Amino acid sequence: MELEKRKLILRVLCIPLMMLFILIVNMLRIPNPMMILVIPVIYFTYSDGYVNGILSGTTATVYAAYFFLAETHDPAGMAKMATIVLNVFTVILLIGKLKARDKKNLSELLRLNDSLVLAATTDKLTGSTNRQAFLEVAQAVFENSTRLQNHISVLFIDVDHFKQVNDIYGHAFGDSVLTRTSEVIAHCLRNGDLSCRYGGDEFIALLSRADCGAAQVVANRIMGEVRQARFDRHPDFRLSVSIGISSGIPTTTQNLDDLINSADENMYQAKQKGRNRIVQNQTNEP
Repeated sequence: MELEKRKLILRVLCIPLMMLFILIVNMLRIPNPMMILVIPVIYFTYSDGYVNGILSGTTATVYAAYFFLAETHDPAGMAKMATIVLNVFTVILLIGKLKARDKKNLSELLRLNDSLVLAATTDKLTGSTNRQAFLEVAQAVFENSTRLQNHISVLFIDVDHFKQVNDIYGHAFGDSVLTRTSEVIAHCLRNGDLSCRYGGDEFIALLSRADCGAAQVVANRIMGEVRQARFDRHPDFRLSVSIGISSGIPTTTQNLDDLINSADENMYQAKQKGRNRIVQNQTNEP
């Protein structure tokens, strides 16, 4: 906003300042000052486009009109006036075209940058956030929860018997299972929660401001929707997951890895107890 305000002030002051300059150079009989008058034309056309270029070019046009009135009966003066006006508006058109080209190039660079950022933060198979991007945001959420003493929960989710899925149905179907699982998890979370494909057939979700009870509700919802998932290629196939939960209010002696490892251990216990179930613990409750 400050930059736009400065530009507006410059535009407002441009014409009276240039007119004052014209008056001074004419009183002192200094040679034609048109080269200096073109400077604001170039500046405003390149920075703000055609309209403001024409606005700043008004000074040069007024000067040309003054020259025309002063030299009405001088054909050479009239030709000079016409040349001045033509040159000023030629500058506006050329610089405006350059500005438009640069704007197009900038838009293309921004689009390319967005594509690169998306590729760097997205899991190629499932389209969910990848592990690195998840951990960066999750660390910030964890630190904020530690400072504000808010509950936080981690869900560690593993697809049951995934190796058998690949062996029996093929890797292409296995990929579709992972993609569907990722979609179900994302659908069951709140807008402020995070999830990612942690690796292989493992997924992780971070729930901010969620105690063990809230985490249990989300985990049950995920398990229910996973069980209801159906696949056109194999309609008889039934999918299930095992979930480990770790919840609590983090302390300054803990870190994000502690919470994730605890949820991972609970997920392993769920596997040991027969899969298709939830195991949870509370890391630190008041």
